[in-house]
Amino acid sequence: MDNPGKLLTKTFAMDLRSLAVFRMALGLLILWDLLWQRWPCLHAHYSGGVMDPALLADESRMLGWFLSLHQLFPDPTALHTLFAVQALLAVALIAGWRTWVIAPLNWLLLCSLQAANFFVLDGGDALLRLMLLFGCFLPLGARWSLDARRRQSPALTTLPPVFLPAAACLMLQVAAVYWFSVFFKTDPMWTQSYDLLYYAFHTPLYAKAPALFLAGYPALLKVVTFLVYWWEVLGPLWVLVMASKPRLRLAGIGVFWLFHFMIFLSFGLEVFSFACMTGWVVFVPGKLWDRFNHETRTAPSSAAVQKPSRALLATQGVAVGLFLLALLGNAVSVQGKRFHEMPQPFRSVATAFMLNQTWRAFSTEATLSQQYWVGIDGQTDDGQWLNLITGQPADGELPPSIRHYFPNERWRHSILFLLQKRNRAHLPVLMRHYADAWNAHATADEQVHRVRFVLYADQTEPPGVEPVQDIRQYTLYETELP
Repeated sequence: MDNPGKLLTKTFAMDLRSLAVFRMALGLLILWDLLWQRWPCLHAHYSGGVMDPALLADESRMLGWFLSLHQLFPDPTALHTLFAVQALLAVALIAGWRTWVIAPLNWLLLCSLQAANFFVLDGGDALLRLMLLFGCFLPLGARWSLDARRRQSPALTTLPPVFLPAAACLMLQVAAVYWFSVFFKTDPMWTQSYDLLYYAFHTPLYAKAPALFLAGYPALLKVVTFLVYWWEVLGPLWVLVMASKPRLRLAGIGVFWLFHFMIFLSFGLEVFSFACMTGWVVFVPGKLWDRFNHETRTAPSSAAVQKPSRALLATQGVAVGLFLLALLGNAVSVQGKRFHEMPQPFRSVATAFMLNQTWRAFSTEATLSQQYWVGIDGQTDDGQWLNLITGQPADGELPPSIRHYFPNERWRHSILFLLQKRNRAHLPVLMRHYADAWNAHATADEQVHRVRFVLYADQTEPPGVEPVQDIRQYTLYETELP
């Protein structure tokens, strides 16, 4: 039987080729998110289009993050420059050029971008920046990179043992997403009735066409909910324990990839889905890559094992310390507190490194048994209320495709945050944006002079109960335009 030290070494062993694919996936995800989700909304989300920059800065200060370059330079020209620099850094990360410098720079600009507007983030953003952070303590450029080509050193395939602490931090951070989310899943719909997915698939601001289709099969969704709950408990443990059984470990990774691909198809949570799939790449056993190129697996030399530098050992200690702070933050969130309520001095370090994370989404029936959607309306001179997005009369009915009201997931997340009472101070800026966009193209008799932001809610009936439409309307903001 292996002693504890050998067992830990096997559990957190990492193939350098898997780490290389992980590096490229991180860079691609950063680049895709920047070009597809954020850059098209640069003015709206970072330069005062639909969010008040002063209020966003206040929120960042409350959370203890002061280093957002995107907030310091909110001018559109400066923001375009920062976005361009970040895109180039992401390309450099993909290529593996000067990785020890490029990876931390990517992390710094990613944190700056995320800190500039918390209202457009979801759990995938937290996982992305944390994986990139712990990746900075690993040899991301050791294989399949410009760095490796320039060094022309022996093509190692096994991660040197000195990096095992950081490897363990990265792997356990990926597993923590699932284990800590289970702490919030105490609602009977998770543990007794297994109706979570039935309710979740009825949420208009999230559900896509496949989810709406599957909502018609509540018995099937009970089984899937049961499997999802227990896979989140046991799946990460399975992948970790099966380190010495490559096929079984790869099977577990495949289940996670399929799970998150189904989340992407059902809810369109692109960044979360792709970030989680990226995280499981580091667990891929080296035997998979051996099947493609048939190279001999090479371990580090004995000198490299026995004589790590003090600086390298110190960086591994830093990685472990940051991971422990991240665990503390998770423990605080499980207790129902916000991350910035951590005790000092831990709070200052944790917030400075943006270790904040919480995994409570889709956890309670109270938030899912209601169907929510919003109305962004304007009133013309004849008293008619129009939906400023579709141009149709604002009748309060649930639209067939409420998701398509908004350009992308970032925009939808910002709307969901604005539903919270403490965030509604941004509504005047949001409504001014939509009113100006409408009036710029409307005819003289269709100009709007009054706007309102309306929340609609309808009860989702339990499985097997005939739906009864009882739409409730809450006007969260209404004002006359100057």
